[in-house]
Amino acid sequence: MRDEVPVFNIDENPEIEALREVEGVIEISPRAPIEAVVDAYIASQHPHNRKTGRNYRRDIMLAMDWMSVERPEDLRVAQLVGFHSHILATVPGKPTQAHRIIALRSFLKWTGAMQGHSLSIDQVFYLLKVPTAKVLNPHQVMNPEEIKAFLQVAKGSFRDYALCIVALGSGVRIAELCNLDVRDFLADAAGGCTVHVRQGKGGKDRMIPVRKEVRQAVDEYLESTGRRAGDAGALFLAEDRHQCGWRLSTKTASKIIRDTADKAGIRKRITPHALRHTFADSTYLYSRNLVAVKDLLGHATIATTQRYVAHLDQLDLRKAIPAYLVGGIGPRVLPEISKSETQK
Repeated sequence: MRDEVPVFNIDENPEIEALREVEGVIEISPRAPIEAVVDAYIASQHPHNRKTGRNYRRDIMLAMDWMSVERPEDLRVAQLVGFHSHILATVPGKPTQAHRIIALRSFLKWTGAMQGHSLSIDQVFYLLKVPTAKVLNPHQVMNPEEIKAFLQVAKGSFRDYALCIVALGSGVRIAELCNLDVRDFLADAAGGCTVHVRQGKGGKDRMIPVRKEVRQAVDEYLESTGRRAGDAGALFLAEDRHQCGWRLSTKTASKIIRDTADKAGIRKRITPHALRHTFADSTYLYSRNLVAVKDLLGHATIATTQRYVAHLDQLDLRKAIPAYLVGGIGPRVLPEISKSETQK
């Protein structure tokens, strides 16, 4: 069973030993067990995303164990310096190093604001500098021919086809995909269909317009299970349990997507996140509207979306390399440049 992350409410959490009230102000007790303080931080700052909460708790407790911190009052400047050097020297990869340090910085910032330790914000941020690097992580994406073959194979099952076409047609995350309810497919003012993603990453809702083909596939799936649009309950059901309304798990949904790609003869590692990247690439190449892609994907900042499509810049860079450099045939000057020089 997955760990549950409680919703933070001071009045309803008297059992959390880390909390104390001083002159009407809730603070963190410097002498509280560090595990209780970490639990209070996770409950306060990451109540909606269980996975993020678990990862932050793991990274923070690893730091506390390395620094031999049993209570917030044990924190010292020298420990931060030593831990920072330890991470840079022993943890491979700057992205992983950054994750470890960001988790600790966030925890110390929150604990300091709650009067849990005497370290200043400047000390925390100056001594725990986050390593930066431009890292390109190209994800596997499908081309139009592969998408066609992928969907053709998925048509062998009403559910699998609906699952795959919703994933490709909306770009939702795998958890968001499996959390969709039947009532989340809504008719919009333009006569089309909109998907309502409830409590997505970061606890945020968003609306995603989808094409009619997506709605048609969903309607056919609902009809095959004796349901119709607007019904209550989960959209995607475990096939052997759909009469009981059991929601399809993310593990099973991921396997369906991988198996469908294998049967389609796609020699790439196609995962649910690969479908999300395929959606991002395709919508950006089609629209060249980065803000629209950001909103569709549900990203908090445009910088995250830029990382998704950064590899597409290589297509433009290739155009800058003249063909004659490698013995090819082509103009020695880009047509746009030669035209402008002629006009001068």
